[in-house]
Amino acid sequence: MLKTIIIDDHQDSLDYLRGLVTTCKDLELKGEATTWLEANQIINQCPPNIIFIDTSLFDGNALEELNSLHDRRRPYQVVITSFNADYALDAIKSKVNDYLLKPINTQQFNRAVSQIVSDHFFVSKSNYYLQFDEIFYITSKLNYVEIHTMEGKIIERNTLSSLEQTLPAIIFKRIHRSYIVNARMISRLTRTLVFMKNGASLPITVSKKDLGTLFF
Repeated sequence: MLKTIIIDDHQDSLDYLRGLVTTCKDLELKGEATTWLEANQIINQCPPNIIFIDTSLFDGNALEELNSLHDRRRPYQVVITSFNADYALDAIKSKVNDYLLKPINTQQFNRAVSQIVSDHFFVSKSNYYLQFDEIFYITSKLNYVEIHTMEGKIIERNTLSSLEQTLPAIIFKRIHRSYIVNARMISRLTRTLVFMKNGASLPITVSKKDLGTLFF
């Protein structure tokens, strides 16, 4: 489930969003806040996968606060909630995932969540969602796979063949019978090796012709 935090200084909106989040099978509510200061404390204590945040808070503008993180990797997905459509362009520039106008209906909410879930990989062992961009590569170990991520290695009972059918082919490439790589995380590519951004070098066993088809 996606660990979720709600940030809104309107109690009615907070209560309504809580109802939507707690009845959604893909979300787990981990905290609520009415100010950015409170939100930061919760985010640091329990890093979320997704936050729903109102544009205007008592202690600042949400978009300005999000933009202050520009030089750091934002480790969570952001859905803006607002009574005002005027911030939509700024939200696009801030690279938020969605912008929901209040009053938010269930269809809007479910669409936003579905889009975010589709950009994640579900790890059943830990009941946790990984963002695709957290994954460097996946390797096969008998009936298990090792998922090499920014936070370390995760062992999952699965097969590469099954994952190959599940993961988006435009991002994840099968370069070897034992390896699937995240193409976004490749730093360099040769005829025989793929060099990943985490320092790993992995063998390629596809033909030169298939290599071109695979990556271009």
